[in-house]
Amino acid sequence: MSDEHSVRLVIPTERFWPEYTGWVKQTLKLARSSGEQLEFFSVSRPPKKSTESEASQGNLPSNVQIRRRGPSLENDNLLWKIAYVLLAAGFIVRNRQAFDVLYLPYVFFPGFVFILLGVLIGLPVAIRISGQEVAPNRSLPARLRFWSLQFVDAVAVLNKTDRQRVRELGVDDERIWFIPNGVDVKQFSPPTSASVTVDESRCKGGGNTQEETLTTERETLCKEDSRMVIGFAGIICRRKGVRELLDAYDRIRALDDISQPVLLLAGPLEEVEEVDSSFVRETVRVAREYGDDVQLLGNVDNMVRFYRSLDLFVLPSYREGMPNVLLEAMSSGLPCVATDIPGVREVISSSENGMLVPRQDAQQLANTLTDLLRDDKQRQSLGRDARKTIVDTFSLDAMARQYKDLFASLVKEGDYRNPAYRI
Repeated sequence: MSDEHSVRLVIPTERFWPEYTGWVKQTLKLARSSGEQLEFFSVSRPPKKSTESEASQGNLPSNVQIRRRGPSLENDNLLWKIAYVLLAAGFIVRNRQAFDVLYLPYVFFPGFVFILLGVLIGLPVAIRISGQEVAPNRSLPARLRFWSLQFVDAVAVLNKTDRQRVRELGVDDERIWFIPNGVDVKQFSPPTSASVTVDESRCKGGGNTQEETLTTERETLCKEDSRMVIGFAGIICRRKGVRELLDAYDRIRALDDISQPVLLLAGPLEEVEEVDSSFVRETVRVAREYGDDVQLLGNVDNMVRFYRSLDLFVLPSYREGMPNVLLEAMSSGLPCVATDIPGVREVISSSENGMLVPRQDAQQLANTLTDLLRDDKQRQSLGRDARKTIVDTFSLDAMARQYKDLFASLVKEGDYRNPAYRI
């Protein structure tokens, strides 16, 4: 395809911005870094009322457009999903001349339907797939998802384990693109003397309600000079290892020879598909037992400032594709502790640029965190090498360059969309 033409992607996904998910963050990062070379056209359902105000703030890159189709996400059942699929498919068929590539940044249901739609209307299909999407599963939706991979023109995978799994599902190497997530290394950087100073007044909120916690967090993120701060970022759910993290924190507090650290947890407690309300209630109850020492911050607007308020970052997930928050924390020069799982072990070499611990092992997590809390030199060394790893291998520019090559490879010279067509 000629360099003078941008590639316009149509992205049919039920959920899109302002939803808080890793793939949404990466899609918007890709859009911002690709400039005029890529255009993103999302067809998604209207957001929940609680997130509509965020959507009205206009923080989307100029090369991203959204068309809302189907019922609001307030109504989330199979019938409403089917209604969305029919309406979104009809929109894409009517406007197929406006698009170059059909792109799915995740392929859970109804992903396979849109893969087949792309084939039927002659649009090249590219997908990004990771983690649980390719894990062995005998359910009907999973079987349909795996079966539909044979029709995909390009598959982007985030880690080597997923690449091997995609091969086992019948995708040949010519269609597989290994593209790890990327991070803006200029934005997420270690603090300097010119960096924003963290307010040293005490943050309240650990034992407060979610609303109080969110209000306080937006006023100030802070830490006391005399105490270490451990941070976590992600959806407050079982899969992220929050239960093991709180268990490990409790074990650390039982030690007499170490100053008690503060634990900050940044991430949504509601309005996200994966959140379990009963689990969140239990997490809030446990947090209240520690008063202000454990703080549930909810969504954090300024993640750069959040990372700069920490001494240690921890991500004890059960499974990941390639976690954005880990890349951001490492780029910020933080010593990081994470579970030894696919998508993480590609980034962290244990004891070199971070520490790996077994999954669902609260005792080992506590031991590793305790060792780092006691060892200033090791924390500094791990943080320095973590930053170098991200700058050398996981920059946003490198990721964007690979995706631009992927999409351009799917559009032959003369086959790009009709430039005169208006949606």
